[in-house]
Amino acid sequence: GNQNREHAQQWLEKMNDQWELQRFLQDCLELGDWVCEKMLMARDSSRDETQKLHKKWLKHQAFMAELAQNKEWLDKIEKQAVKDVITENNVHIGYRK
Repeated sequence: GNQNREHAQQWLEKMNDQWELQRFLQDCLELGDWVCEKMLMARDSSRDETQKLHKKWLKHQAFMAELAQNKEWLDKIEKQAVKDVITENNVHIGYRK
């Protein structure tokens, strides 16, 4: 009874860890896609020699506004990455949160 319960609890913790990892990796993939999209936009606009400086400035302002708008998302991913690195390091040295 008690051993089965402990085994089930360990299994549940591992499943929760995997679920959190998958969620974090999905967030990272979405962030990577978003950054690639922005890089393509920036590269396309820099190749267009007929574009005026004012238009480039407006695109830059729009990009900065979008970064600010997504700050919470970016901070969440960064905090989760730091937490995961700390947890991973604790697992390697024999400690578990």
